[in-house]
Parts: sequence; C-alpha cells; structure tokens
Amino acid sequence: MIWGELFDAALSNPTVNGASRVALYHALRAYHQRVLGDHLTALKYAEMAVQADPSDWMLRDRQIRLLAMLGRWDEAEQALAEALRTDQLGLYANDAAGLQTAITSARNGAPVPIMPEPRDAQIDGNRK
Repeated sequence: MIWGELFDAALSNPTVNGASRVALYHALRAYHQRVLGDHLTALKYAEMAVQADPSDWMLRDRQIRLLAMLGRWDEAEQALAEALRTDQLGLYANDAAGLQTAITSARNGAPVPIMPEPRDAQIDGNRK
C-alpha cells in the first residue's frame, strides 16, 4: 500500500506541522473514507485533524458525519455541541442545523450525506 507509506513518511517528518499536518490528516480521512470505505480509520484521522485545529468547522463537520455514519449518534451530537461552542459568532448555525437533521435522519435509517449541502443551495431555498 504505497499511499499509506507516503502518508506515514510525511507524518513522521518533524518539519511537517501546523496547517500541513492538519491537511495530511484531512487527506488521510478522505482517502480512508472515500477510497477504502474504512470509516473507523477515517474517523481516527478526522479526530486527529480536529484535535490539531479545533476551530476549523469543516474538520468538525467531517468528524460528526463519520460518527453518524458509524451509528454513534450520541457522540455525533456531543461533537456537534462542542463544535457549536467554538462558533461564537454563529457563522455555522445553518451548517449545524443540517448536521442535526442528518444525525436525526440517520437514527431513523437514512444515509448520512458525505458532504454538507452547497452554500448556495442553503441560501436559495428553491435549489436542492
């Protein structure tokens, strides 16, 4: 598995820190989630990314979605509450509402969307 070895080498490089490390965690999350279909490992990297940059809403969104996909709804709701605490200006209120809807729907058997709805669709209620 050459990709795994490349990521491991990059993460073991002591000069890779800050935003570069967060980007690697995010890429690893996406690779495991979308290419390998390994949601547990994807969640591990999502959590590492959130820990490295807790103020990044997109990273938290992906973590919450993975928790919901894995049927860990209570944890997803706890992670959502924590994410909302970091959003002191309320910039992500619509995103949070969408995540809560996804979690609630998942509890009832619906699939969890892998990505949030595009922002223009959120603004223009006629587009879906």
